Amino acid sequence: MKRGISTNHNVGGQAACLKQSGIDFVFRYYSLTTHQPEKRLTKPEADLLSAAGLELGVVYEDLPTAPSYFSNARGNQDGQNAFHYASLLQQPTGSAVYFAVDYDAPLGDIAGVITGYFQAVVKGMADASGGEPSYAIGVYGSGSVCGAVRANVPGVTFAWLAESPAWNGSASYNGWDVQQVIATGPLCSLTVQAYEDCQALDQFGGFQTA
Repeated sequence: MKRGISTNHNVGGQAACLKQSGIDFVFRYYSLTTHQPEKRLTKPEADLLSAAGLELGVVYEDLPTAPSYFSNARGNQDGQNAFHYASLLQQPTGSAVYFAVDYDAPLGDIAGVITGYFQAVVKGMADASGGEPSYAIGVYGSGSVCGAVRANVPGVTFAWLAESPAWNGSASYNGWDVQQVIATGPLCSLTVQAYEDCQALDQFGGFQTA
């Protein structure tokens, strides 16, 4: 089992400290529409983290916080956007990009718009890479989201369980590759509000760039 963090802050400057503190991986973001430039992982940050011996994980997230976000068109576009960012970062082929469902989705949403969205993500990623899948795909969300999407959408390989145990199906879900929990203390220069603790199986789609 590996220990890591997820954060929307640039932590390239804390890479050595994180490694020395027993951190194995850092999850960061790809995003087209974020108004927080620091949220988006850059190549220099990725190289600093990799050079310190840390693995990277990435999740594509614009604003997936309500059912109105999810559609086939949006999934296809997000898949293509994610492929674009991964290519710019020189993310190794075969590693994973996760896509987020960042709300407590009811079963009707999961079976409907969310499943359709992930089917379109798979197609968008394949289309962007010329028809051959270059990256594995993961889902971030509640236990019910993770379980249903991975079971019903061919091409979704990994599951990242969100930090909210009260969300639909989360308390009983044990099929995760990555699990996120609320941080309990500061880490390097990060306050408890600036990151989440994570644990992951040895193979979760992580990578290094340097």
